[in-house]
Amino acid sequence: MKKSPAKTKRKNGKQPTEQNPNAAGRPSLYTPELAAEYCERLRTRSQRKVCADPDMPDHTTIARWERSNPEFARECARSISARADYMADLIYDTAQKVTPFSAPAGRVKLSAYQWLAEKLDHNKYGSRSTTALTGADGGPIQVKKSPDELSDAELVAIASRGRAASAEPEEGAD
Repeated sequence: MKKSPAKTKRKNGKQPTEQNPNAAGRPSLYTPELAAEYCERLRTRSQRKVCADPDMPDHTTIARWERSNPEFARECARSISARADYMADLIYDTAQKVTPFSAPAGRVKLSAYQWLAEKLDHNKYGSRSTTALTGADGGPIQVKKSPDELSDAELVAIASRGRAASAEPEEGAD
């Protein structure tokens, strides 16, 4: 006789339930403390360097945590934004330390820090060139020209477009 899954204990001691029939899987490493430590380190270091630490999970585990835990994903995003601020601080510090002798190397560092800050938080450190075409009060652009203001050539062009459109056969008409 086969036992029902709800009464079968697994090797790891977890008992499957209707809500979690696969309770036999490997337990997650996720703890709020470990997640907080990961995010704290992420504020000043890349994910590759943080995950290389022996006491931190690897990048695939982090990606799985981000997919399954929206709050953890939001905290990671905040940490990455904080790293962009850290890069901005490094830009300032590097600029203060540059001497005429170290200017070429300083320029390379500044450029790298600036590029990384822009990639980490484009809204804050990205270029600000935007083009917005809007009308009054942010609405759509309205072009108003009365027929009296149109030239004869413009009236003929409008009329010919209308005739050409009405002369085209309709789809599905035989």
